[in-house]
Amino acid sequence: MWEQRVKLEFCGKSIIADWGHQRTYLVSDVIFDQNPVTCRFVQHDEEISVADYFLKSYKKRITMPKQPLFLIKVADNSHHLPTEFCLLDGVPDSVRKSAGMREALM
Repeated sequence: MWEQRVKLEFCGKSIIADWGHQRTYLVSDVIFDQNPVTCRFVQHDEEISVADYFLKSYKKRITMPKQPLFLIKVADNSHHLPTEFCLLDGVPDSVRKSAGMREALM
């Protein structure tokens, strides 16, 4: 199943936020049953979607509305981040161990 392969690739990996202070986060899970449009949370007593939050707060418009979300846990809080606004921190093992990468390092 492709969803399981995606989870294996990203869960436990470090990502860098492509907005704000460009903080680094650790991916706890990849959520496929929600997306930035359907995932909602309460902010200042108002319910808002992840897509609307990023547009209002950072002027970042979601271009792939059905994309999965990264689940990030910070202390006792969980956050759902759009994957299109996250950058991998470092080179993934699958790329680092590939023949092409080994040849490039020699």
